[in-house]
Amino acid sequence: MRKFLIICAALLQVFLLAFIGGQREYVLRTGRTIYLRTAPVDPRDFFRGDYVRLRYEISSIGKESFRDGLLIESKSEGSHKYKGKQVYVVLKVDSNDLASMVYVTDKKPANGQLYIRGRGEDNYYSWCISVLYGIEAYFVEQGKGKELEKMNSWSSPTAIDMKVALGSNGIAVLDGYRTQAK
Repeated sequence: MRKFLIICAALLQVFLLAFIGGQREYVLRTGRTIYLRTAPVDPRDFFRGDYVRLRYEISSIGKESFRDGLLIESKSEGSHKYKGKQVYVVLKVDSNDLASMVYVTDKKPANGQLYIRGRGEDNYYSWCISVLYGIEAYFVEQGKGKELEKMNSWSSPTAIDMKVALGSNGIAVLDGYRTQAK
């Protein structure tokens, strides 16, 4: 009996890992491709190699864009109330497939609306909410992280747009990047 339970526990772990990986792969293959404007920082990790830490234009969202429950909560004191809260950022896409925010809500948007799902994080400013989408690190070939960081510095005329596959449930998966003149 004990051997059976150990095998079941091992199979359950393998199934969960396969499900998580399969879900992301499904989004990459079938999700809508958009681009999000970003500003990379901090390009090296000694344990994981070169990567670019990303912060998007839609990572800090002002209270004027709040809807539904977020709008009600914004009237009470304290910015810590958003930490860990699931939010949905409704997006519009221009002719270059560059997405921008329309509004942010705590209610799942209606079918047919394009949105990205995120979680609120600690924020020290009372005028906005900071959101993490699970796509804040992009791993690159060894030696390329510094190049990307320099390409998107304040003094550079180049902007980096991250290619993101969006699933119908708001899950985002990074799939590359493009550079454009600012």
